[in-house]
Amino acid sequence: MENIKTKTKLKILLLKLFLLDPVANMCAFGFTDAHHCMIDEDFKTEIMYRVSIGKIDEKDLEKIDSMYLGEKNLYKRLKPRAVVALFPVNQLLKSIAKDGVSLKKLDIGCGYNPFEFLYDYRHDIFEKICKKHFEQAFKTRKHYDDENDPMFDDSFLVGVLTPLGYITYHFRMKHFDKFKIVEIERGPKYDNYDIQEGLYRLASLTNEELVKKHLEKVKSK
Repeated sequence: MENIKTKTKLKILLLKLFLLDPVANMCAFGFTDAHHCMIDEDFKTEIMYRVSIGKIDEKDLEKIDSMYLGEKNLYKRLKPRAVVALFPVNQLLKSIAKDGVSLKKLDIGCGYNPFEFLYDYRHDIFEKICKKHFEQAFKTRKHYDDENDPMFDDSFLVGVLTPLGYITYHFRMKHFDKFKIVEIERGPKYDNYDIQEGLYRLASLTNEELVKKHLEKVKSK
């Protein structure tokens, strides 16, 4: 038994060493999806907070551009390598979980916040946004095509219809009753919006005209 514990400790140490590398640190938020890296999640949470307090400005939109546009873009340069780095990270996470160690209690994260803290913080912020835009908000236990694309384990979908389209997030079922919004049978059909488009949509809840003018300026370049 002691040997198993020692191996688990070594796995946790190795995992933390991986996460010291900014490339490996782009591991999946919630330990699931390679496209939702920690760099994205920190930034998305920051923009979400700005929306919740109604203070989106041109600098915020320019920051969205700098994160996701251009050849020197950190996200685009690291993404191919991040997928490679993601494999050992996810394998370690699964192996540690099989050893009976709770991933929630591990002190791992993006270097600033543990995964679970960031996840719960984002939930609290988006809950406030849903309250503020109650008539446009919804929650559901099923995806649009749930037969072929079933809802993730222990999860539900929360969304808001913005002036630029739907924006949705998955949360764990423990938060379901905290969202005092209408429950619908199925979520809207995913229209393949990317992270950048999602942040624009989120920002449009606070300042629709500013976002539209900014997008026109970006397209004209």
